[in-house]
Amino acid sequence: MQRFIVPEAVENQHLVLLTGFGGLFINIIGCLMFSDRDENDLNTKAAFFHILCDLAGSIIVIASTGISMILPQENIIIPRIDPIASMLMAILLGSVTYFTVVSKSGKELLKILEDFNNNNCR
Repeated sequence: MQRFIVPEAVENQHLVLLTGFGGLFINIIGCLMFSDRDENDLNTKAAFFHILCDLAGSIIVIASTGISMILPQENIIIPRIDPIASMLMAILLGSVTYFTVVSKSGKELLKILEDFNNNNCR
């Protein structure tokens, strides 16, 4: 939150942009590798969605860095675009992780517990 209140300039934006494109390339390869895997395997599904979130994060980094390189820094939003992008990535990763992994694994654990109780309470 401190970076949002008192924004700091991003050093070497060209390197950040290059890193964003590198991450985008690697994450596209990762998504392609995991896209045809078994959908019922929760670990594989979690890995795929994590890589997908990383891919979205790379796009957010590219967009936010590009915007801050193009637009004047005098605008009140532009110096804060990096912390805004970081918050977006955290919300995205947290949401996707919860809805794809935590909720699914919780349901599976409850089903196992129910089956266990049904078999042992007779």
